[in-house]
Amino acid sequence: MLWRWDIRVYDVGLLMAALDYVLDLMDLDSEFCGRRPGRSRRLYVKALVLKELCKVSLRYAEGLSLAYFGARIPKSTLHYWEAKHGDLVEEVLRILFSLLSLIEYDYSIMDSTKITDWLRGLHELFINVRVRGGSTLFPVHAQLTGSEVEFVRGIPEGEGLMLGDGAFDAKPVLNTIASKGYIPIIRRGIASPGGYGARIRDRAYDETLYAYRSVGEGIFGALTVEFGDRIKTKKRESTKTRILLRLIIYCLKIIVRWAYR
Repeated sequence: MLWRWDIRVYDVGLLMAALDYVLDLMDLDSEFCGRRPGRSRRLYVKALVLKELCKVSLRYAEGLSLAYFGARIPKSTLHYWEAKHGDLVEEVLRILFSLLSLIEYDYSIMDSTKITDWLRGLHELFINVRVRGGSTLFPVHAQLTGSEVEFVRGIPEGEGLMLGDGAFDAKPVLNTIASKGYIPIIRRGIASPGGYGARIRDRAYDETLYAYRSVGEGIFGALTVEFGDRIKTKKRESTKTRILLRLIIYCLKIIVRWAYR
């Protein structure tokens, strides 16, 4: 796998080629029902990803789409797709997660952070990342939610250690993690929540192992360094879409690193 600072990881052409591969797997336009938009749906997805990748506003994204795709997409159209078609962006991210889940890994980490929008509203993002070689972090599941129980239901099956802080020390969470094949290394509270997941955790828990949980926080640092600590949006739907777009870009970089290993 390429080092994260390799120049190819920042090649816009390679990143968009990786996105094309994912969109080909989805076969977007053949699955579309109802009135078809004036242009291909994949064009709008690519334009939104390119806008976020180049860190420009919707107004600048008009000219960017013309220069890169040969088609000027008005900022009002981009805003509409950003606000109304977040589910499409979420599906692209889901395909990326399924590809990344094929990579071998050493252990897994669950964590969450709060992201601020333009009106200082908070949006909690939960991420399940896998660690390879002690430094390569790649997400396999992410969700904007306020519930740890809801989040862990979407975690893919796996093996090995699953590290998490005390927020995940709950019976349904520990049971779900254990049922998916992981050994939960979750910070223990004062009283055990009970259940077979807690029993597995209590037998395996070790502070030395738990110390590796801090490695997973690196993904939040990487997103902050790349895009900043605030989403410049007011609408909740647009905020969610932009958060997912940033995760897509992070995943595309991992795909490029993996493809050139």
